[in-house]
Amino acid sequence: MKEINIEPMQHRSVNAGQDRHVRLLAQLLEIARIDHAGERLGSKRRRDIIRRLPVEMGASKVDDFMSDDPTAPRYQARELLLTDAIESTSIIQEEVMRTVVAGAEKFKVIRDAGVAWYPCKSNALRVPLGETERNADVVPEGAEIPDRTQDYGYRDFTIVKYGVKPRISFEMIEDGLVDVVAEEIYYAGAAVENRLNYDALTALATNAGNVTTITGGATPGTALSVLRQAKKLNKNDGFFSDTIIMHSDFEADLMANTVLQTPYYAGGPGASGTIQGVLPTPLLGMRWFVTDNGSSTVDGSYPWEYNSNTDTGAIVLEAKRGCGVAMRRDRTVNRIDDIVRELHTITVTMRCDVNYLHANAVARCKWLT
Repeated sequence: MKEINIEPMQHRSVNAGQDRHVRLLAQLLEIARIDHAGERLGSKRRRDIIRRLPVEMGASKVDDFMSDDPTAPRYQARELLLTDAIESTSIIQEEVMRTVVAGAEKFKVIRDAGVAWYPCKSNALRVPLGETERNADVVPEGAEIPDRTQDYGYRDFTIVKYGVKPRISFEMIEDGLVDVVAEEIYYAGAAVENRLNYDALTALATNAGNVTTITGGATPGTALSVLRQAKKLNKNDGFFSDTIIMHSDFEADLMANTVLQTPYYAGGPGASGTIQGVLPTPLLGMRWFVTDNGSSTVDGSYPWEYNSNTDTGAIVLEAKRGCGVAMRRDRTVNRIDDIVRELHTITVTMRCDVNYLHANAVARCKWLT
């Protein structure tokens, strides 16, 4: 993935025995990844890896190593975690980065929403903003075509650093607590990605050029009318909404609307059907994302939720023209050893800024009585 940077570790020479441990751990981690993805049955890649394992590490031994059963023997688990070979190569660094990315995966809202993405070479960036729309002039035959350039505005970005530092004790490694270590690293990836969403929602809600005025928030299903109005408001200003970012309360209200209730027959042919609320994708021609990670004053005064008066429950925008991310340095992992406290400190950082672009490309959906 181009946006991911992995800082190289300091390498020391390894002997043949250590190198064998590194290869073995890499193979075990790959098997674990396949199993975690639910691809264990019928996986040719998994079978090929097992065939290349040492004789004493047959399929049954591998399954013992990967088992969730705490009484199962873990072949060389402690030795693999403690070996100098692992500490002296980038194999663990890369696996840590994969875990960071995995932790961020389900929180990727702004990153996946298709907003404008600006690589940044310094600690600040100014982005020019052109006009919303205009019509070309009518030019008579033989007449000079008039000069016309846009009147430009701009939006400033100031780079900040997001960072999380999970601490992993030597005892956790010594006791083979692989799952606990992975959970700490997973959390770090999620926290960094979620902060990007948090700041984006604040910038968009605070500066939205359009705000809905539909009342009746207490009536289930009203959120659909709110979305329609938000899309209309943006379009009246020359912007074509393609993205919805909503709170789970807003999502639940949408699913209560009978227009969006999709027939779902779970019993197969001939069975009586049941009705479930299922949100279509796209919804009103727009992609949608759900996150509850918004400020208690997301618009400057009121919270990111959808259950009481003036709450902000969703943002509707034209992604490329409504929001931008200036990326100085994407997610990066570094490892530092604290010998005095016997801790491995892993830092997960990202340097960036997120801001709105055209205010009228963004609509804020409010809960109103």
